[in-house]
Amino acid sequence: MITLGSLVRSRNNSLGIGKIIDISDTQANVEYFCSVGQRIEKSLPLSSLSQLKLERQTRCCIYLESQEAWINGRIYEWDEETHKYRIDLPDKKTIAVNEEQVYVRCSLPQADPIETLAMKGQETPYFHDRRFAFVKCLILQRAVSRGMTGLISANIKLYPHQVEVVRRVLEDPIQRYLLADEVGLGKTIEAGAILRQYLLDEPSGRAVVLVPQYLLEQWQQELENKFYISHFLKRVAVLAVEDIHKINPKANIGLLILDEAHHIAAMATSSDATVLQRFETCKNIAHKSDRLLLLSATPVLNHEQDFLAMLHLLDPTTYQLDDLAGFRERVVKR
Repeated sequence: MITLGSLVRSRNNSLGIGKIIDISDTQANVEYFCSVGQRIEKSLPLSSLSQLKLERQTRCCIYLESQEAWINGRIYEWDEETHKYRIDLPDKKTIAVNEEQVYVRCSLPQADPIETLAMKGQETPYFHDRRFAFVKCLILQRAVSRGMTGLISANIKLYPHQVEVVRRVLEDPIQRYLLADEVGLGKTIEAGAILRQYLLDEPSGRAVVLVPQYLLEQWQQELENKFYISHFLKRVAVLAVEDIHKINPKANIGLLILDEAHHIAAMATSSDATVLQRFETCKNIAHKSDRLLLLSATPVLNHEQDFLAMLHLLDPTTYQLDDLAGFRERVVKR
């Protein structure tokens, strides 16, 4: 039953929770609590009002006449026997108060927080202190990782050379690179970190990772366990190179990663028509992709043909497949 002091909500407005301060047979004056220093009144039809019970953990204000002070708390429960709210206070105490003593902020944003501070109606610094500690730690982490959130949100142990590789690629407006670290230096980690950063920075971007069949399961596990790739549903495809035909040639691929790129490069000179066609498909996809990472640890010396093919995937204009002699001369002259 709605009476003086009842907490109500009206279907005639979107002001949220208000309190009955005057009532007649058909009308009621409802006070909406904006802050300890500002309240507004509305005269509303009684039929438009519905009484409510506050949910647990609802933030509220209570005026303690004995202390002549406002205090903030959270609803713990409604006691049916005493018809009082039990409220948890910041000092870990609990008090029981009548419904008319409880105030809940309405839906209007607070216009002037200075007014609340002047009346000492602010909440406990408990949450501010913990938010501040979190923000301070976050700023420190971002400084250490140079703003690369893909690094600090991944489950990996970083080494300085890996951070430098990731930074070098991400800060380049043209992200088409050959990662040629020796075996065991973490090319997969570097590529995974770049991939995760791309997915975080481009909410609608799509990526494809092509690897040899025998490494497919390993890559899938690494990307999930270390970079949580399943968080980006349907935005990343990890495929075996042998299944490259499954990729839609018209697909808009933002990032393409090719592992063991020297094996793919060797396909360019294969006498097997199927293998040669596989390279052509890979080449077309690589040239269309906005970003490209090639991973290879094979030495370049005496493998100029394969090296040229890899660079051709990165930049077909500068490194043309039919200019092997010219490329060998460039290698000699460095």
